[in-house]
Amino acid sequence: MTSKNRKVSIYPDDKDVYATIQNPVLPSNSVEMLFLKHLTLTKRSDREFQAHKFSSYILSYEDYLFLKEIFNKKRKKKETTKGILIETDLTLEKINTLLLSDKKNFISINNTSEFKVIKLGKKISLKFDYTVFDFSKNFFNGQENLSTEIIISQEKKGTYFIDSTNDKLIDKWQRKIVQLLEEKSSKGKFKETEISLFGIKDQEKRLKFYDSLMRGLPDFEYQTVLDVYVSRQKNRDENELEDELEEGDLPVEDVNRYIKKASFKGSKLLDSDTILKMLAEHYHIYKIIWQSKNLKNLEEIYQFEVRFNIPEDCTDFAYSVHGKYENGSTKLSLLSPEDTKKITKGIFKKAQSLIEELNKEIQLAESDENSTTPIAVNSDLTQS
Repeated sequence: MTSKNRKVSIYPDDKDVYATIQNPVLPSNSVEMLFLKHLTLTKRSDREFQAHKFSSYILSYEDYLFLKEIFNKKRKKKETTKGILIETDLTLEKINTLLLSDKKNFISINNTSEFKVIKLGKKISLKFDYTVFDFSKNFFNGQENLSTEIIISQEKKGTYFIDSTNDKLIDKWQRKIVQLLEEKSSKGKFKETEISLFGIKDQEKRLKFYDSLMRGLPDFEYQTVLDVYVSRQKNRDENELEDELEEGDLPVEDVNRYIKKASFKGSKLLDSDTILKMLAEHYHIYKIIWQSKNLKNLEEIYQFEVRFNIPEDCTDFAYSVHGKYENGSTKLSLLSPEDTKKITKGIFKKAQSLIEELNKEIQLAESDENSTTPIAVNSDLTQS
């Protein structure tokens, strides 16, 4: 989970303060509180004039923190989780040693100010403090000091689960961990399990993956789909569409060729004729949000999400439990970090087993097809 890091120092100059005080996001009562500490402000005071005078004064560090806190909005975006399953001949102790010895390279990523490696039983916690800059904004609004944690858990001997927040920046650290383990593993002893629908072209099998995942989570009973996001298949182009036209047919304007992505909100969406028609016309689902009832407490309705970060290929899998509705409430309540990790890990494991089953089905079908294909005989060789 990503959180604010309040330990990082901030050093704005008078231009930063000047621009910030004039920002309409800053409430007038907050400006008044700040001004009253240093000068008299009336309703007739000109904001720009006061900002010019005030910004040239020497402010206390507490004043800077006061201004920055106003711009520190809570993240409204629902965070998703990204897990990776690794098999290696490295022990947990060896992995811990490798991470500690490679701290310099981890700190060089993402403007990292602090990096800690903490081994706790059969887990290793990697804690990062880092800064995200947006130079299109002012100093107080364009710098976020954040903290996050990546957990490496030993599932069994030689098998490790790497769990982190689904984020492009955090993904850089996660890939660095995977790269380090791969480099230090013995030859042929490293394996990374990827959850992907890339090689599965059959639309029925793709739908089976989502349906089985939603209905197969332990301790939950599937209720309905709330949101469906579809993307056009990557290799679908105009030449393919033209090839499908029979000789003598007049070209028909295909509106779908201009729609790369679409999203739908409602209920029972997988029964929608519109969505089913799009899936039949070379689209596929890359993100889905649904609700399930908690079988241990029937008054609790949970909301889940699974997605592929690269929609066109259906690769880079991520997942989330948004929260739960309790006792008929319409407000979503957040879960504890412990409950969130337990449920999201269950989503990953179920998705992993489903992908393995689908791949076995495909391999079996291909082997059956090859066994029934007649062997071509070279007539020249038979005659000789």
